[in-house]
Amino acid sequence: ARNYLHLTEQKYDAIMSDCTGMTLFAENGSLFTKDYFKCAQEHLNEHGLFMSWIDTYWLGSTPIVNSVIGTVMETFPYVTLWCPTPEPLGFFVIVGSMEPQQFSLQHLLREFDKPAVRDSLAKITLCDAADIFRCYVADQNDIRRFVRQYTVNTDDEPFIEFTTVYEPAGRSFSAPVDRGGRATLRAFLQTVASNSLYPHLDWSGLDAATRARWLERITKVREVALHLQMAQIATMQDESLLHCMDGLRIIPDYPALWAMKGWIER
Repeated sequence: ARNYLHLTEQKYDAIMSDCTGMTLFAENGSLFTKDYFKCAQEHLNEHGLFMSWIDTYWLGSTPIVNSVIGTVMETFPYVTLWCPTPEPLGFFVIVGSMEPQQFSLQHLLREFDKPAVRDSLAKITLCDAADIFRCYVADQNDIRRFVRQYTVNTDDEPFIEFTTVYEPAGRSFSAPVDRGGRATLRAFLQTVASNSLYPHLDWSGLDAATRARWLERITKVREVALHLQMAQIATMQDESLLHCMDGLRIIPDYPALWAMKGWIER
């Protein structure tokens, strides 16, 4: 991925870095360095977006989380963080840009009118435009409340590559052990998650009645999302189920909560 960017003059509207565990394989950490993020930024068109997975399965320490997110923020002045999965939390998506990020509800409504898009997203319980905003966690201002100190990950000083503890994983390679990853994740969400979504919403092209209807829907879905996130990272099954039931009292037929409840009960 890095070599390709170094050898092409092509520019893109979006670049997504989808890495299988930043420390799971040797040199994966190089896709989380400032040098790589800067190279990607230079290959973006105006208003382009850079996106990267942040794998939480193996992140048992706050310094690693801080290093990844802080290094992205060293390169991109505008950052948002998203949690798109309805099942137990395995990753975030961090989105960086050189311009403020605005999210057009009218654009989302047009996309959900397309059967292929609607049917595909429904498989991961993203059933309407409000469900997309359920995934929003924070922006750069929120993140700074949690990421106050961090080590910049660079090619010359690959902090992430050599920080995680490794133990045999019963396979042909060694994998880092999650030492308190859920606790780290819970602290992160409780500190960072906020209602900063609303200034990012672009209501252009929608009349007042449509705007009011969707604002009410988005607000209710985001209230449910807090219970969904807590159910995902709870350490006890009873606690997870309690969060599911609390969320279902708000929206009784909410698909993501029913999916989560089914996953817990399995």
